[in-house]
Amino acid sequence: MTSAWSITASVSPPRAAFTDFPLGHTCGPPGRPALQRSIMEDALRLFETLDEPGVIEDLGYSWAAEWKEAARRPVDHRTLRHDRPQYQNREDEQAAVRIHGQVIACGGARPE
Repeated sequence: MTSAWSITASVSPPRAAFTDFPLGHTCGPPGRPALQRSIMEDALRLFETLDEPGVIEDLGYSWAAEWKEAARRPVDHRTLRHDRPQYQNREDEQAAVRIHGQVIACGGARPE
């Protein structure tokens, strides 16, 4: 079972079943046991019909389009950037100064 077609194709599995769902929800949305059972039954039936190595069969299930739109919106989860190095405590900063010198440890110009 996969919902990442390109990744699955790159590893050439013996056979795979694809659902166009967000990662982590390959067998369907939460709280939809009948749909999840149907997806599993369809996937298991592929053992009877797929005999060519590397085939990825699209089971024809797709999630509502909103998840794809949300996934395409860039989200920057990085922490705020600072001009100077940030240390957890004063002792860490003092140790960096001892080891690397004031210029490097405190974010000054790098020596050439």
